[in-house]
Amino acid sequence: MPIHFEKGGSFFSPESLGGATAFANPEPHRAKPRQCTDPLGPPRARSLAGVSFREHAHSQEGHRINQGSFIGSAGQPGRTVHPAGSLTNVGNWRIIPTVLTSGRGIYMAKSHLKLVAPTGNIPTVQTPRRGRNAEYRTREHLTENEVERLIEATTSHRDATMVLLAFRHGLRAAELVDLRWDQVDFDMGNLHVRRAKAGTPSTHPLTGRELRALRRLQRETGPSTHLFMSERKAPISVDGFQKMVERLSARGKLGFPVHAHMLRHACGFKMANDGIDTRTIQAYLGHKDIRHTVRYTELSPVRFKGLWKD
Repeated sequence: MPIHFEKGGSFFSPESLGGATAFANPEPHRAKPRQCTDPLGPPRARSLAGVSFREHAHSQEGHRINQGSFIGSAGQPGRTVHPAGSLTNVGNWRIIPTVLTSGRGIYMAKSHLKLVAPTGNIPTVQTPRRGRNAEYRTREHLTENEVERLIEATTSHRDATMVLLAFRHGLRAAELVDLRWDQVDFDMGNLHVRRAKAGTPSTHPLTGRELRALRRLQRETGPSTHLFMSERKAPISVDGFQKMVERLSARGKLGFPVHAHMLRHACGFKMANDGIDTRTIQAYLGHKDIRHTVRYTELSPVRFKGLWKD
């Protein structure tokens, strides 16, 4: 297919100019396109410039060259040159890629440039991936004694209350930081729990230890909408609570890394070990599907008691 160049309604092609390198006339009233001697060798199909449209001054030969994409004729008879990509229209200009293809393969339109193939393997950066949980710890829950060690490792009453409520009520990190004072009923001693992940909401009773901790927290925090506020008087974020639990696990020297969701698992396993039935655990944790609750009763040692006697 012949290569052509358009500008402002004027049409130019190598065949119409007798096989010489052609330059488009950017303005109709200017002189017609003239033949130009190729300084780099015999005439060949090439793109003489990039995609800039700045005009150069007249050369010594009197040719006005507009820096755009200019296409000359194919230097050899019967040889058809095709652009490497489709033509792109920018205003009245038609841009032709500087890499051309022919029967001999892909080559640069400028003869003094060449394509360089990469040597060896191209280095790539692989994002490190987190391993499986079994590679970091042998179990995904905490015992009641380990939770108490986390509470003892806290440095503020607010942090200790967060760990206590997350364990006693099986709260996710998002559910814990979203607790508001209007969910706490001090008169009846209840906590209205709103579950995430389309879980079933429920009302949990508060023990004396929890009520005392919440009253002290309310006095120290002052007027606020949420239970747990940061030093900047804003609700603590999920990421902030998760990082706090990680610091407590290192400070409490539990021997393995701990994440915030292990407090919710600790609640489920504690209730299963105490012999609570599966339906009650499901309602307490807000599970929609009981299959998510069975995981706590599968590891409970209660059903195996009395199998062996000394």
